[in-house]
Amino acid sequence: ARRAKPICGLTAATICNPDRASSSLTIKPVAAAAMRASFSAIGEAISWSTTNCSCICCIHAFLGAHDYAGYKALFTDTGDAGACIELGCFAHARRKFFDLHQANHSPIALEALNRIAELYAVEAEAKTLTIAERQALRAEKSLPALASLHAWLMATRAKTAPGGATAKALDYSLKRWPALCRYAETGHLPIDNNPTENCIRPIAIGKKNWLFVGSERAGDRAAAIQTLLGTAKLNGLNPTEWLKDTLEKLPTWPNSRIDELLPFATANSETVKDQNVF
Repeated sequence: ARRAKPICGLTAATICNPDRASSSLTIKPVAAAAMRASFSAIGEAISWSTTNCSCICCIHAFLGAHDYAGYKALFTDTGDAGACIELGCFAHARRKFFDLHQANHSPIALEALNRIAELYAVEAEAKTLTIAERQALRAEKSLPALASLHAWLMATRAKTAPGGATAKALDYSLKRWPALCRYAETGHLPIDNNPTENCIRPIAIGKKNWLFVGSERAGDRAAAIQTLLGTAKLNGLNPTEWLKDTLEKLPTWPNSRIDELLPFATANSETVKDQNVF
């Protein structure tokens, strides 16, 4: 079984692996150059399929993220490690219309929500399919629905005054359209970033309560321990049991073998296997 590489950090970003429908890793918001280096290392470790690359001689990855400005530099090819390919999140696009409808029962927002629901209905139908079957289903149903949605967005925006909440909701999708519909051209890319968002929800909720970690170094340590616990969970281990087992072994464990304590699923890790407690 492939080991899940631990990546230190807490923000929402998805790296998609063609061997699975989608796989998620969380990354810390650092400088773009450092993030590029991390993505290159991940790509080398996972051995990306050439079907997931824009060119064979370079390592390229799809990066699914919300519209945080800090990710924008990753989508620009600077010639060092190549640019990531942006993958939009339909959950965020939908949220704009959901909030609009909640605020004033906008019929435009309701129409958008109904059209986006058609896309998610296709994804529900494709959930148990193979990558090839999912791609064929998306080509048959999702691509036409996306074309219809885009035409409706364009026509509706032309009749909507600028500056208002409706215009902003429409513009969010229109400005990101190529990234939003990119998933439907494949069978392995996800329609949204929700799996990663769900994984980091405890941290996102916790940070409001913690407010501060005390110092930058303390933040780095918090990111490291959260990454270890997240890696344990990804590898089918119970994070609490893994941490308890590791802390008990650590005082007498030789430094030369410290990597053996990392939370990777191995033959001798039965005592810390996840017992479906999460």
